[in-house]
Amino acid sequence: MTGEDVKKLLRDKQICQWRLAQELNIGESTLVRWLRGSLSVEHEKSILKAMERLIANEE
Repeated sequence: MTGEDVKKLLRDKQICQWRLAQELNIGESTLVRWLRGSLSVEHEKSILKAMERLIANEE
């Protein structure tokens, strides 16, 4: 998964990058660096889990 894939998911689910960063307990600038290219497996799993939590909290 690439950073562009994550950005598209964020747009589709209407989640702001700062909210995702907050859920991951990292700075927004750190998240932006992660999203610049291909994600490591660890970062990808962390991001997807955090997005699931954010989506579940909205319902």
